Amino acid sequence: MNKKWYSSSSFYGAFIFAVALWGYTSLNDIYNYNINVPLDLILPRNRALRSDLPTTIGVQFRGSGWDLFNINFGNNLKAEIDLSDKTLTQNKLNISKTDMLNSLKSLGNLEARSINTDPFDVYYGKIINKLVPIKSNFNITLKEGFKITSDLIFNPDSVLIRGNENILDTINNWPTSNYSFDNLAVDLNTEIKLSDRLGQIITRNIDATNLQVNVSQLGYIELPDIPIDIMGGRLENNSYFMPTIVSLKIEAPIEYLENLNPDKIRAYLDYKEIISSNQGIVPIHFEIDSIYKVVKSDPNFVYIFRNIADRN
Repeated sequence: MNKKWYSSSSFYGAFIFAVALWGYTSLNDIYNYNINVPLDLILPRNRALRSDLPTTIGVQFRGSGWDLFNINFGNNLKAEIDLSDKTLTQNKLNISKTDMLNSLKSLGNLEARSINTDPFDVYYGKIINKLVPIKSNFNITLKEGFKITSDLIFNPDSVLIRGNENILDTINNWPTSNYSFDNLAVDLNTEIKLSDRLGQIITRNIDATNLQVNVSQLGYIELPDIPIDIMGGRLENNSYFMPTIVSLKIEAPIEYLENLNPDKIRAYLDYKEIISSNQGIVPIHFEIDSIYKVVKSDPNFVYIFRNIADRN
C-alpha cells in the first residue's frame, strides 16, 4: 500500500518552509498599529500631584511586523513627560497631544503617527510630608470561648506620607488593606499590607506593617457576697436597701482569673436612680477592670425601703 501523501516527510518539510516564508514576509510588511504606552510624569521636587493622571496614552504607530513584534517582547517603549527642571508658577498645566508625542521614548524604527488620547490637565501644588497613624481595615472573628486581650499592635504604628499639601491636610490616618481573619484561637503575628489608595498622588515610606493580636481562651469564676454600696449620695435616715450583697459570675481570659482580687470589684447603686425610682427597685452596677466581664449577677437589682422607723 502506498503511503498517504500527507504523512510523508517531504510534505511536513514543505509545510514548515511555507509557514516560515509566510511569517518572514508578514514580519517585513508595514502596518499601522494602536498601542497604549505607559505614561510617566516627573514633577519638580517641590511639587506634587493633586489628582490622578492617565496611566497610559494611546498612540498609533507605523512600522514593520518586526518592529511591532519587538514592542511586545522586550522593548522599553514609554512616554515620559519631564517637568523636573521647569519653574511651575501656576497650579495647573495642560498636556497637549504635541507634548505627548514628544514624550515618547525608545521608539526604535517605529513612527508615531498620531496620539489617540485627548489633551488633559495636570493639577499640582506644594509638596509636604506628614506622619499619620495606621488604621485597621480588617475584620477579626474569634473561635467561641476566646477573646482578644490587648489593643491591636502595629509595628511600625505610623506611616510617613508625602504629597500635595491640600490633600495631606485631609488625611489623618492611613488604612491597611482589607483583610479577614476568621475563627482565631491563637495569637496572631503577621505582616499587613497598607492600602495603595491615591497611589499616583501620595507616596509612603513603608508599604506594610506588622500586626500583633493577643488571643486567650476564656474562663469563668464565681464570687459570692460582694458588698453593695451607693455612689453619688446616701440614703436619708430611716431608709435602707435589701439585699446588701450580690453574687457574681465573672468571665475573663484564663490567665487573668487567678489574679482577680474581689476587693477590686465594686458593686454599687446610682444615687440618682434611687431618688428617681417610684417603685423602689434599683439596678446594681459594677466597676471592674475592662479585661473582666460580669456575665451574671444574683440579684440584678435591690429594693429600697424609705422612711422605715424601725427595721426590727
